Amino acid sequence: MVIKGNEVDLDQAKQLLAVAKSDLRRAGDASQALLQCHRAFKLWRGDFGSDLPDTKWIAAQAEASRTIKTSLVETMCRARLLTGDHASALSDIKVALADEPYQARLWMLLIAACFMVSGGAQAMSEIRLCREKFSSVGMDLPAPVASLQRPILEDDRQSVLRAIIEGSEQVGF
Repeated sequence: MVIKGNEVDLDQAKQLLAVAKSDLRRAGDASQALLQCHRAFKLWRGDFGSDLPDTKWIAAQAEASRTIKTSLVETMCRARLLTGDHASALSDIKVALADEPYQARLWMLLIAACFMVSGGAQAMSEIRLCREKFSSVGMDLPAPVASLQRPILEDDRQSVLRAIIEGSEQVGF
């Protein structure tokens, strides 16, 4: 039996993710992107390979699957932020950061969501936490996070929203 690419859930999720990212690049299609993300998440049935033998191939496939899932979460949260569902996005981002604590794009989204929900003071507090987190492993504040400092201090929501949209083009598989 030969399995075609469109018969594999992970491949279908990747296709839906690509469509969602394309929808985000076209300003105003965040609700359509969110719909595609929900469709992709319905296909998710847990972590790849958790019940399979520990081989290099399985490990590589599992890592690829995690990367796609992280990208899917990022894309979904961007769409939620752009549709005004800031609180849900904030909650999802916090969960994702617990699993991927050094993902700069997730930190950027967390800070943007905090800014939208609670204002500049809370967002700046999250920037400090991010700086401490990355500094603890000898890294600088990630560029996507640093780029939000001025718009937050100037209470410039349009620039923060623009960073959310532009970040959707930088999210890879």
